[in-house]
Amino acid sequence: MSTARPSNHTAAVSADTDARQTAARALHPSGRHSRALDAGVLVAIAEGLATVVDDSESAAPGVVRRTRLLDTSGYDAWLIVWGAGAMADDHDHAGSVGVVQVVAGTLTEVTADIDGGRDITRTIDQSRSSALAAIGRHTLANHTTGACVSVHVYSPPLGEPTLTDPEPT
Repeated sequence: MSTARPSNHTAAVSADTDARQTAARALHPSGRHSRALDAGVLVAIAEGLATVVDDSESAAPGVVRRTRLLDTSGYDAWLIVWGAGAMADDHDHAGSVGVVQVVAGTLTEVTADIDGGRDITRTIDQSRSSALAAIGRHTLANHTTGACVSVHVYSPPLGEPTLTDPEPT
């Protein structure tokens, strides 16, 4: 007698359901975590938040405006509005895993190769995300003429940003 094995589709649906349940538990303010959440969970949180934020937010040219959306012991989440030409200089996340989910507009990310190799440049379009490892460094910029809106999730929580902007907020 053979044992039925789940199809690849069934396994993928099950994995997706597990990730969503883990993200839902992490989103709840009572969730308490002593270590970084998995990047996949952070992506699910960012994707969920991206569906409820105002994608028509704007900022003056060259300005990066940050608003904390959530602050739990396991992660924090930020809404970041990038004015035309705005940039966050090369930075790391102080040991936190970070996820960027673009809600409206386009960001350009340059990730530094920690081994001294070539930097990696990628475009993060609307409805796309990018994850950064806890030891990574990157630069984010809005090289367009319009505003860009993005959701950022960090675990463990990043706390107050230490980036310098043309007009700190």
